[in-house]
Amino acid sequence: MVIDFSKIDLRKRPTFILRNLNGDAIGVLHNILNPTGSFNYNDLSEIQFDYPSQIDGEKLKEYDLLTGMRVVDVQGYGQFILQNPEENDNGIIKKKSCKAYSLEQELSDKEINLEEGTYCFWNPFTPDSSILSIIIETVPSWTIGTVSNDLIGKYRTFSVNGKGIYDWMRSDLQEKYECIFDFDTYERKINVRSVKDIISTKPVYLSTNNLIKEIDIKENTDDLITALDVYGADGVDIRSVNPMGTNRIYNLDEYMNTEYFSEDIVVKWNLWKDTFKSYQQPYYQLVIAQNMQISRYTTEETALAELNGELKGLEAQQSTIHQMLAVDNSVHSQLSKINNDISAKKSEIARQENLLRTIQSQIDGYTTNLKDINKKTSFSAFFSDEELKILNRYFKCGSFTDSSFVATSTNTYAVDTQTVKGLSAIFNLTNLVSMTKTPYGNDVTFYIVRGGSVVVSASNAALDAQIVSGTLQVNKDNSFVFSLYLNKGTFNRNEFPSGSIAMTGILNTSVASGSTSLQFKTTSATLCLTQDVTEYQKMSIEWELFEYGVEMLEQMASPTYTFETSVANFLALDDYIAFAKEFSLGEQVYLKTNKGVLTPIVLGINVNFDDMSDFEITFSNTFKSDDPFFTFKDLVKKSTSMSKTLDFSQYNYSNFVNSGAKTQVKDFMTSAIDAMKNAIMAGENNELTIDQTGMRMRKFNPATGDYSPKQVWMAHNAIMFTNDNWNSATIGIGEFVDKNLGSIFGIVAPAIVGTILAGSSIVIESEKQDGGVAVFKVDAEGASLHNASFNLYGSTGGRIDLGAIYGIVAGTNKNTLFYYDNKGQPSGVRTTGNRSITKISDLISGDEPNASFWLDMSGNAYLKGKIIATSGEIGGFTIASSYLYSGSGSTRVAINGGTSYYSEYAFWAGNSNPAYAPFWVKKNGDMKATRGEFTGTLNAPNLKGVMTADSSGGWIEGCGIRVGRNYGANMGYNFYVDQNGNVWMNGSLTLKDGSIKWSNLDQSTKNTINGAYDAANDALDAAYDAYDAAYDAEKLAKRIANGEFRNGTFINGTEIYSPTIYADEFVVMPQNNYANRWTGGYSMYGYFGNTLYKMLNIGYADTGFSPEIEFWSPCGAYAYWGFNRTTFHGYCDFSGATVTGLTATFA
Repeated sequence: MVIDFSKIDLRKRPTFILRNLNGDAIGVLHNILNPTGSFNYNDLSEIQFDYPSQIDGEKLKEYDLLTGMRVVDVQGYGQFILQNPEENDNGIIKKKSCKAYSLEQELSDKEINLEEGTYCFWNPFTPDSSILSIIIETVPSWTIGTVSNDLIGKYRTFSVNGKGIYDWMRSDLQEKYECIFDFDTYERKINVRSVKDIISTKPVYLSTNNLIKEIDIKENTDDLITALDVYGADGVDIRSVNPMGTNRIYNLDEYMNTEYFSEDIVVKWNLWKDTFKSYQQPYYQLVIAQNMQISRYTTEETALAELNGELKGLEAQQSTIHQMLAVDNSVHSQLSKINNDISAKKSEIARQENLLRTIQSQIDGYTTNLKDINKKTSFSAFFSDEELKILNRYFKCGSFTDSSFVATSTNTYAVDTQTVKGLSAIFNLTNLVSMTKTPYGNDVTFYIVRGGSVVVSASNAALDAQIVSGTLQVNKDNSFVFSLYLNKGTFNRNEFPSGSIAMTGILNTSVASGSTSLQFKTTSATLCLTQDVTEYQKMSIEWELFEYGVEMLEQMASPTYTFETSVANFLALDDYIAFAKEFSLGEQVYLKTNKGVLTPIVLGINVNFDDMSDFEITFSNTFKSDDPFFTFKDLVKKSTSMSKTLDFSQYNYSNFVNSGAKTQVKDFMTSAIDAMKNAIMAGENNELTIDQTGMRMRKFNPATGDYSPKQVWMAHNAIMFTNDNWNSATIGIGEFVDKNLGSIFGIVAPAIVGTILAGSSIVIESEKQDGGVAVFKVDAEGASLHNASFNLYGSTGGRIDLGAIYGIVAGTNKNTLFYYDNKGQPSGVRTTGNRSITKISDLISGDEPNASFWLDMSGNAYLKGKIIATSGEIGGFTIASSYLYSGSGSTRVAINGGTSYYSEYAFWAGNSNPAYAPFWVKKNGDMKATRGEFTGTLNAPNLKGVMTADSSGGWIEGCGIRVGRNYGANMGYNFYVDQNGNVWMNGSLTLKDGSIKWSNLDQSTKNTINGAYDAANDALDAAYDAYDAAYDAEKLAKRIANGEFRNGTFINGTEIYSPTIYADEFVVMPQNNYANRWTGGYSMYGYFGNTLYKMLNIGYADTGFSPEIEFWSPCGAYAYWGFNRTTFHGYCDFSGATVTGLTATFA
């Protein structure tokens, strides 16, 4: 709370003014009784008073105004919110007892919710989305006052859910950002100071010679730590940035002198310490260089993956062209092109793979250099084994975990990575909190940035984001590697919560840099943006964690002292008015003790305004022997945790089921509680210690002269249990931080045993034998299992398995229900044929699962048993109470098995009402159909109406025909055909365009008729043969003309293919195209290796001077002339040739 004591007369009671929340004064509280005030730094301040309802029988009008949600202005001190006044009436006097808290109490009434992310505390250049701006958005009546420079651009990772803003600021924010909030209640301003700020010391000198009544000082070595293991969250530690290559750092400064060690060890320790410090910056630069190459490797590896994808696309095209060649030779030229493209792509891939090998070689080189520094800074390089044993006695080990140092990834199971190739753009980094230019050797320069924002405006890469940290590595040849760890931003108009950029390429211009800006231009760069955790992001966080750990160890590595004192109220003494005017909360004063002059911080004062001698000052009371100065760090409790792991017994559930676990759990509970009770009742040598570190309970062992390692420690808001003397904690009760739930109160223990486990939510995580993690969660949204299945077992051996791999599987024999792997987990559903399958569609004919019921993940169902349903759908049919139906109107199909709906019909189709349907079958066997096809036996139907064959004709086969009952006609019918083909007819026969064939004729007539018939048939056959020959000739001619003929020889419109062609003369006849002086000729092709070349060409060309026959090889093949005799006539010109081995004979 901000109070300017120089403007207050501390010898007088202040004026109390009552105001509304808008600041309007509504009364002066003249008649306050028993007013007291507690004014605190880094905590709520408080005033208390009583107020009577009347004075001398006259009612006080301000009495009724004293209600909640009113402000009491204690003039000069500050404004306070009145909280729940209590009215007391003893029959003599009625009064209100009032309590009011400093105005920042308003922030307790507002809640804050933030998703897990990485947040900047404050950046005045880009205030949006910073922690302070989020607070002001929630409480707009307040504004930001002064903020320490050390807090600008400071990032931490966390989440908060439904927490009061004031409590959140005082706990989480102060711990994570190492700051102190100070509230100005008059201006409604929030001031923030870093714990690293230098605290001014006011000229107020206190000692036992003036105002101090007594001082008691006590030493505390219980919290001393000289060897510290440093952890962040989710696997973040300091191994990769610690020159020693371990997760532990050391500090023996307090004891490294000849009072504790030999001079030789002191010299060696200082030499080791100097060596360690000298390698910190080179080690960090090597780590940066290595991570930059890792970022480059990631980028180039992404480019290689894209090249391989392009190659697969080309190979797919190649395969398609090969298939097309079987039917169309014209695509041969496309094949040549695609082959060339594939060859070029493979060369590009080979170059990319060589580049990756080169980068990996550089990474390996950095690794070698880092390991060399690890060896040079190891203790074994400086101390002998005996000396190390001595040092080890002074290594008091401890650890802390700060969960705000975490490398967060996307809140999904899928990682969104975007790659841009060939990027030419200007990168503008502005409003940077810091920018450091660091040369590395003669060929490399690093530009290291923190905070600020980055903007890129390219057509294929539009980026606008907040920077957490980043490094630009520029090499001598202008090649570069750029890594950025980003908070939220947009890329190509798509928002992302956080991410990392890795980019490689060539700079187009030199880098322009300033203390708060950096600008460079790329040409043909490759950029990769990912929301997953990158090595650079992790390294940046680990380096900050390392520096933080060094600071923490400096505080822990020397014993602390606490003091208690009582001080006279010098603020109201005339002789000390000068002191009073300089006095200020949150600042230091001088305090003389037998340990020297201390400078404690003033944390608060308690004042009785009616008796100024009733006065108390609260100081920060912890200091070190080598440092009389107090810091704000003493006021901020760090978010630390004891190490390391909790061991959980692993049980196979089937063993649990078969073990009679119900009885064992009950017996265990009873026996364990009894044993604990007996141990407590029979205990002796137990010790209880209460001091400023909390309350510790432990047992002294007289035999060993030491305490048992099994102890209990209660401090602040936690109770911890250990079984190894605080090297680790086995049980924790109190506040802890979970990556999913944030800061919560609860119990952390290797086993929780009881008959009822009740709560609003539960999360159980268990590492599986295959290395995965199974999660069971129950909350207001329901119960869920991740990466696991839910199994139900019956006492008769049955099992039901519910999971996201096999679906729901149930059977009566758990042993044969599944096949199991070597970890006892189902590897497939077992069938009666002893096959292992994962889905119902894998079943084959004659085989079935051993399961009685199976619903797989594809929606297929299998069951043995009976289905009873009165609603639903099956196979496209809707299930009604007594029938199945599909469609409506003309598409209606129904199957009726009941008696309540058109009960006489069994099946119908084509109408919702079966009476009007084109097809129906009644339960009595009647059927109606507009058309149909019958096979088999049709027993004696009654035909009504006309039976007509369709357009394709029809037959009545294998039966007799009777038409027109006529008892006077032969056979009793007008037309009668028996099954032997005999026909009886009573009536007329009319023939048109038909013929009559006779049987049972004499032989002579038969011969005559048959001869004529055969002659006619022969003539007809000859005509058909001639027609077929002509038709075939016509088709062949058309195929030859169209270039479609192939049968050993292939002819198309422009080409003839044949193994052998015989001719007396081959003629090459030019086309009628005088403009083209070359008229073609004869070409011969041949393979050389795997490539087809044009080996020989004999052609004619009109050179303009004379006709010319050209005889040459377009591919430059050698010519061999193997004739016994060759005769040349005419003119031979060898002027353009080199002739060797020629002997000329002239006639």
